[in-house]
Amino acid sequence: MNTPTSAHEHRPPKRQKVMNEGEDKISNLPECIISSILSLLPTKDALRTCVLSKAWINHWRSITNFDMDDNDLHFNSGKCPSQERFRSFVYRSLMLTKFPRLDSFSLSIHYHHDMSSLNNWIAGALNRLLKKLCVKSKRKLSFSFLTSHSLLTSKNLEELEISMSYYSAKITVPVSHVRLGQLKFLTLHEVKFSCSSKDLELSVPLLQKLETVNCRWFGAKYVTFNAPLLETVDITQHSKSSSLNGNCQIKFLALHLREFCYRDYGYRSLFVIKIDPSSSQNASATLILPPYKKRVSLRVQRSALLLLKRFCRVRYLKFGGPDILSEHVALLPEFGMLSHLELDSVTAEFLLGLLLKTPILNTLIVERLESISDKALLESAGVVPDCLRYTLQVVKFRDFCGDEHELCFAKFVMEKGSVLKKMSFSLSHLFVKSEDIEELKEKLFALRKCLTSTIVEVLKEDYYNFW
Repeated sequence: MNTPTSAHEHRPPKRQKVMNEGEDKISNLPECIISSILSLLPTKDALRTCVLSKAWINHWRSITNFDMDDNDLHFNSGKCPSQERFRSFVYRSLMLTKFPRLDSFSLSIHYHHDMSSLNNWIAGALNRLLKKLCVKSKRKLSFSFLTSHSLLTSKNLEELEISMSYYSAKITVPVSHVRLGQLKFLTLHEVKFSCSSKDLELSVPLLQKLETVNCRWFGAKYVTFNAPLLETVDITQHSKSSSLNGNCQIKFLALHLREFCYRDYGYRSLFVIKIDPSSSQNASATLILPPYKKRVSLRVQRSALLLLKRFCRVRYLKFGGPDILSEHVALLPEFGMLSHLELDSVTAEFLLGLLLKTPILNTLIVERLESISDKALLESAGVVPDCLRYTLQVVKFRDFCGDEHELCFAKFVMEKGSVLKKMSFSLSHLFVKSEDIEELKEKLFALRKCLTSTIVEVLKEDYYNFW
């Protein structure tokens, strides 16, 4: 016989509290997780956690990322920061952390510090098997720092960034061969190298990306980057520095480049870039040459021509400043694999000469088309490029003014472009009145009588010059 049960026996038990209100969840985390969290904070904020409780006094010592900015430590009165206070902060942080390995060490410098302190900080971080080193400054400083020897011999450094202003960084290279076996990313802005050897080799077998802005190589005539895995190169030189580097040759020993960008905004000299054209096969190249001036020497023009020949096998080319080679059109290399071409301001003769060298070109973008001196050249059947006959499908003219030479070349492209699919004309900002725009549209649409399946667009766009 079943015994009757009371109602409270069917009632579910009260839910017990898993944790009390206000319980410190973070403190109960494993030490390795707390270390990872604190390492994501600026170092000064990680240090401040030591005042939370006795249990937190030493947690900050397990951080593996140092992020230090001398602009953070300042007097409450707003006066200049205390350099002595910042030096003490950096030294104590490096000395008291307990992990033998550091993932990253970042310094943001805004004020003067003696050279020995900077060297000691960098050396101290590198001695902790450092993976990433970053030193930055956006201000003009009254000092240069000589990096310690450990920077040039590091076996663990994977990423190095020195980004300064007004050549505030100076690195002495006392040897002819430097090997950074683990380095994958290298960024150098406004750095002066003082080389003891005229032939300097940088062996970086794992390097993937190189970026330099206004770097000088004093004492070196040849600088070789032995980087078989190098994929991206970005070199920028301005007139204030390029005139001092004209005799320096930079050579890249790479197997398969994907992107190569070289910008030189001077006009007195160029870096001489040496690279095997086969290593840039199917790559994308951006070459911005100095604007043409009467003072451009023949040596500079030859250097520009040689630079262009180094990238004759690329599939994508953005070419700025082609007028520097206006006198060497016949010497242009053949770009047998080029499918995409973007040009800065260019004469019609130079453009035609370049099209004759691009047999499989698919897309052409011209920023601005200059005058043409020989209109009869476009009437000759012998100068029709193969790409117009067989491969060129997309043509874009930017900053189009509707001048006679522009309309003449547009007509030439329409008549000879056997496989054209799309032509677009982005009108110059000079076109303000709607009646002027409509008049130009009528002229362009009148030219397309020979086109059947080609889309012709006339666009009024507000855009900036992307060169």
